[in-house]
Amino acid sequence: PHLGLWTKLRPGCRPFLARAATEFELAVYTHGDRAYAAAMAGLLDPDGSLFGGRVISQGDSTAAHHKSLDVTLGDDAGTLILDDTAAVWPTHGANLILVDRYIFFPACAGRFARGRSLLEAGLDEDGARGMLSVARAVLGRVHTASFEAAAAGRDPDVRTHLAAERARVLAGCRVVLSGLAPLGTDVRTCAAARVATSLGATVDDAVTPTTTHVVAAADGTSKAVAARAAGASLVSPAWLDACVFRWARAREADFPPPPPGAERAPLSAAADLAAAAAAAGVGAGGEAGVPFSICVFWLRWARPCVRMVQ
Repeated sequence: PHLGLWTKLRPGCRPFLARAATEFELAVYTHGDRAYAAAMAGLLDPDGSLFGGRVISQGDSTAAHHKSLDVTLGDDAGTLILDDTAAVWPTHGANLILVDRYIFFPACAGRFARGRSLLEAGLDEDGARGMLSVARAVLGRVHTASFEAAAAGRDPDVRTHLAAERARVLAGCRVVLSGLAPLGTDVRTCAAARVATSLGATVDDAVTPTTTHVVAAADGTSKAVAARAAGASLVSPAWLDACVFRWARAREADFPPPPPGAERAPLSAAADLAAAAAAAGVGAGGEAGVPFSICVFWLRWARPCVRMVQ
C-alpha cells in the first residue's frame, strides 16, 4: 500500500528461490528505488533467509539505465543472471539467462506490446512446468558442469558452460531469415541471426535442400515459398524467442508466420529498456506483475551463489 502497487508473484517463485539458495548465493538487483527494492525483497523473502540483505537498487548502479556486475560481490566467472531484459546488461550478456516476461496485468501487456495479459485471458503460468522450472534446470546443469570442470582442472567459468548449453538448442539446424534484416545488409549481423547462431544454428543466405528452417517476418515472401518447396519448416520470429526461453527446440507448428501485411515490429532495444525501467516502480495505482523476473546467481567455488535481479 505505501507504494501504491498491486504485485503478483510469479507462480513457483518461492520454491524456486528456496531450491536455488541451496546451490547459490542470492541477491536482488532492481532498477527501482530503495523503497521498491526493499518491498519486492520482502515479498520474495519475508524472513530474510534467502538474500541476507543483498539488495541492490537503482542508486547503487554505476551507470544510468544499465546494470553491471561491478556492484556485486561475486566473480564474473562465477555469476549467472536471470533477467527479462537483455538490453539492461550491455556488458554481461554471457552471464545472462533470459526469461520470458511474466505478463499478468493488462498494464504490463500494454507496456510491452504483448497483446492480452494472463489476467485478461483468465490464465496463469504453471509454476511446476513454466519459465522458472526451465531456468531451474539450466542453472542446475551449468552449476554441475562448472564444479565438475573445476574438480577436473578445467575451466570452471560459468559463461563457457552457459554458452555450451545454449548452443545445443538448435545444433544441426540450418536457418534462413526473411524480412528480418534491412535490404543491402549482411543478414548474419541482424539480431535474429545472432540469436540463431548463439543457439547453435547455422545461418545461410538462401534456401537450399539442406535448409531446416525459414524464419519469416511474414508469409508470402520468396523465401517462404522456397521453404515450402524444400520441405523446410516455415516459422515466425516468435519461434526463435520460444527456443531462447525454453532452452529447447520449440514446436514449429505453433509458430506460423503472419500473413503479409500483418507482421508486427518488435520493440526496439531502447523501447524495451525504457518500458522495463518504467515497470520497476510504476508509481501510485500501478501494477507490477514481476517481483521475480530478474535474478542474479553467482557461484563461489567453495559454495555456489546466485544473484537475484528485478
